[in-house]
Amino acid sequence: MDNNIHNSIYNHVSLWCYFLLYTITMKQMKVVYKATKKDLSMKTDIELQKKILKIIGWSLGLGTFWLIMLINFLFYFADSISAMFSQLFWAIINLLAWNY
Repeated sequence: MDNNIHNSIYNHVSLWCYFLLYTITMKQMKVVYKATKKDLSMKTDIELQKKILKIIGWSLGLGTFWLIMLINFLFYFADSISAMFSQLFWAIINLLAWNY
């Protein structure tokens, strides 16, 4: 009985020590950045912003187009694609059946 009480107290104390160390390290790791007047007066990179917007716009447009084309292709050839997979499935089943 004494051993169980000792283990219970030990676990309780070790848990509280862990929480204490965790909160201390988290407080030490917290860093506050303050913007200076030089930081606030910096010019933004307009060319980079335009380039990023252009890349996003073109990739969304072309990606949407090719996704629509892929979906149309899959629906147009759905019967032949399903027949192909069906034949492949039964060919594998036949191979497995003949090997046993």
